[in-house]
Amino acid sequence: MTVPRPRPALSERLPFAIYPVAAVLLVGLHLWVASGVSPFAAVRGLLIATAMGVAASAAGTAILRDRHRGGLLGLLIVLAIVAGGRPGVALVLLLPAVLLVVERYGPVHVALNWAWIGRLIARGTAIFALAVVLEAIQLGRFGDVVTALQREGPFRTISSVQPPPDAPDVYVLLLDGYARGDILQQRFATDDSAFLDGLRRRGFVVSTNSHSNYLVTNLSLNSFLNYRQLSDVPAIEPLLASPTSPEGPPVYRGASNPAILADFRALGYETIAVSSGFEQVAVRAADRFIDSGDINEFEIQLLSPSLVASLATVVSPDVFSAQQRNRIDSIFRTVEQTATIAKDRPRFVFAHVPSPHAPWVSNRDGSPRVVTNLNSIYSDTPETTGLTREQVITGYVGQSEYVAGRTISMIDTVLVASPRPPIILVLSDHGSSLDVTVTNAETRLRNLFAAYTPGHDGLFPDDVTLVNVFPRLLDGYFGLHLPQAAETLYTQGPRGFFDPVAIGP
Repeated sequence: MTVPRPRPALSERLPFAIYPVAAVLLVGLHLWVASGVSPFAAVRGLLIATAMGVAASAAGTAILRDRHRGGLLGLLIVLAIVAGGRPGVALVLLLPAVLLVVERYGPVHVALNWAWIGRLIARGTAIFALAVVLEAIQLGRFGDVVTALQREGPFRTISSVQPPPDAPDVYVLLLDGYARGDILQQRFATDDSAFLDGLRRRGFVVSTNSHSNYLVTNLSLNSFLNYRQLSDVPAIEPLLASPTSPEGPPVYRGASNPAILADFRALGYETIAVSSGFEQVAVRAADRFIDSGDINEFEIQLLSPSLVASLATVVSPDVFSAQQRNRIDSIFRTVEQTATIAKDRPRFVFAHVPSPHAPWVSNRDGSPRVVTNLNSIYSDTPETTGLTREQVITGYVGQSEYVAGRTISMIDTVLVASPRPPIILVLSDHGSSLDVTVTNAETRLRNLFAAYTPGHDGLFPDDVTLVNVFPRLLDGYFGLHLPQAAETLYTQGPRGFFDPVAIGP
């Protein structure tokens, strides 16, 4: 009687080894877990990583005509793709790859159990997978997936509340990192009065003494959109208790579904968020989250150490700059298009423009400016970019002037298209990092703030801070009487940005 052979596992029946595919996918999943971004923000990058793993393993098998040796070659190719952008890494990985080819086709073959080696590496990959799962459990990322499916997917709940009669549309345009006028004059030797006067001619009140409450976007937006100091934002409290722990997941939880969405929905508004590509602070739980499809922050993080990024910028130096340039322009176009589309309820539109924050990808006339180094693409000082002080000033000023001009044209479109006068806020989440030190940190908090609030003059004081912008707005227009937070300003503490230290008032 013939004893039937046990059927091999699925991984053994595939024409190529599976562990190179698993390895590159796990690297991407590890980055996603730590980054804290929405799973929807990571899907494209993870699918591309998986496809590259399949291609690498299949190529290794095709080259060596042996599934087990091909798996090892595929793994080396995957490692080169993932980390080969770092100096020397690709060369280090090239040597064993060449040895594998020579061993397979040369006159001498090494008597090794290649199948056993493959199984050993597969077990190592399984251990890596277990570590990623444990990390995801520790950081609460499985809960984030469930929440994202409920709030950010196609089945999210839309408000059916009847809005107040004649409720105005509300547009909030956030220009990331746009410094207040006095800082632009003092540090950049540039005068943005043409922009500010253009806002005033259109009915805006422009603050001369405004501040953000925090130094960086992740803190500033969580406070601004929840109108609380960070110690009173539940999602951020664990991070304040342990400032050196991974910041991504708490930041995402606080910003993705902030208090402002609930309050405008309760008023019968449709809520719309336009993506900046900064995914940790993306307001993805809005009724409509609009993304241009250009490369986002998570994908930049995934690509920055890779051979793909290095080769791409050699072949087409403007490839990543063009993506950022298109995203910036797309945000303005999206707001303009939104204003011209008829609707049956008022809208709250939050558009986060990732500019004039670095990367500076446009000159003042809108012509392209090329940035190729992904490792420092979001950096904005001479020390962090490798640029001279003059080059930093040129990049920032050119981008600021371009964004300012685009802002004015967008406002004109919105005003013409609106059936009743809208509310428009133009502001920034913080100022510039140039020449900021421990002793003058308050200067980075000097931000842009301009408000168009027809029929409600004097709604914001000249020394407005971001934390109480929405309570004042919602009280003035709708009588909500929301509690206001202390107008305290904070700088970085000894344990980092999430160890904030009060500096005033």
